[in-house]
Amino acid sequence: MNKNGTEQIPQTNWKKFLWNSDTKEFLGRSGKSWVLITIFYIIFFAFLGCFFFVTIRVLLTTLKSPLPRYQDRVGSPGFVVLPKAESFHIAFVSDDATSYESHVNELRTFLQGNKYSNNTENETCVTGVYRDQQPLDQKPMATGESKPVPRACPFPADLLGPCSGIHDPTFGYGSSNPCILIKMNKGEEDSALIHNIEYYPKIFDPMYFPFYGKVLDEGYIRPSVAVHLWNVTQGRKVAIKCHVTGEGINTKERDRFLGRVSFSLQINAQNPNSAS
Repeated sequence: MNKNGTEQIPQTNWKKFLWNSDTKEFLGRSGKSWVLITIFYIIFFAFLGCFFFVTIRVLLTTLKSPLPRYQDRVGSPGFVVLPKAESFHIAFVSDDATSYESHVNELRTFLQGNKYSNNTENETCVTGVYRDQQPLDQKPMATGESKPVPRACPFPADLLGPCSGIHDPTFGYGSSNPCILIKMNKGEEDSALIHNIEYYPKIFDPMYFPFYGKVLDEGYIRPSVAVHLWNVTQGRKVAIKCHVTGEGINTKERDRFLGRVSFSLQINAQNPNSAS
């Protein structure tokens, strides 16, 4: 016992636990015991490693990279609206190029980034027919043979008409007839404030679908539909709603963002940020 009344463990006890010279044991185990337990854990972890390896190999045999095993077409496809604007409100002054410069640059960047071209052809693309190239996945590959890549359907820039930026570098913003690029084939507008609306192209052609993923379908070109708004009432905030329609596309009214988008447009307002 020490002065505080607690029991002291003799130093010889823990020293003897580390190495017992009488029994020749290290940390309470003999040399034979240490050999046996080491062999046990080597076999145990080797078994776990082999089990994990076999499990992964079996899993990989069920996958056909780069396509997923189970595929389905999205019921309500998403789409992009350009130019993007804060709170979905596009405002500019046609006489002030700086007010719509960012919108024009965004449209130009989008078209250039998607590699739209007027000189590409693909005999596998037929207007109005799905770009279904499933034999690429089902056809057995010979040893050493590379897997064929789906051929992307071209989307010539001239399909966007005056919204291609070829003839009008301002995309109509300089003349108060702005172009909006969206992935859609139907648009709804405030008809009292927009007197004319044109679509380029008229439909969203099925030949651009399905998309086989970034790995296999690397050259895929995203199609777009340009909406050209003419004679928009000046200075007023115009509410615009766009949605996709077509066979097999379900649009649920309770979800305002499913297969649709809403935004507002304001041209030549005294205060472009006002919500008149």
